[in-house]
Amino acid sequence: MSVSLEPEQSCLFNHFGAGTFLATDGKYNHPEEISIGSSVFIDHKYWINIIAKGIGHTPKIIIGELCRCEEGLIISVINKIELERNVRIGKYVCISDTDHAYKDIGKPILTQGLTGVEGQVWIGEGAVIEQGVVIAGNIRIGRGSIIRTNSLVEHDIPAHCIAEGVPARIVSS
Repeated sequence: MSVSLEPEQSCLFNHFGAGTFLATDGKYNHPEEISIGSSVFIDHKYWINIIAKGIGHTPKIIIGELCRCEEGLIISVINKIELERNVRIGKYVCISDTDHAYKDIGKPILTQGLTGVEGQVWIGEGAVIEQGVVIAGNIRIGRGSIIRTNSLVEHDIPAHCIAEGVPARIVSS
C-alpha cells in the first residue's frame, strides 16, 4: 500500500490541494513549478519531470482538482502541461510537451536533443486517457474525449470524441 506525502514535503509545491494523495514511491523534481488541485490521486511509480527549471510558465505542470492518475504515470515538461479537473489517466501513460530527436540512427536518442520546445499539452475537463497512451508535442485534447489504450497522440483531438491507434485518429464523435 502506498503512503501519501508528508505535509512538510507537500508545502514545497506551487500548490498542493486538500485531500490530495501523491504516493511516496514516485519521483518528481522542482515541486515549486508543480500545482496539484484538491482531491487528486496519483498512484505509485510516477515520474514528474521538469526539464528546464525557471524557464517559461510557472507553474509548468497543473493538475486540476479531482484528477485520478494510475500507476506508472510519466509527465515530462519543458514549457507547460495542464490537466483540467476530473481527468482520468490510466496506467503507464506518458505525457510530454516535447520529444527527443531521433534522426541520427548512429547516436543514442537521449544525446540528440529535443524537438518542438515551444509546445504545450492541454487535456480538457473529464477526458479519459486509457492505459499505455503516449501524448507528445504541442497537443490539445478536448473536454470529455477518450483516448483508447496504447494510442499515440500526435495531433489535437476535439471535444467529446473517441480516438485510438498509432497515430491516434478519431473513431467516434
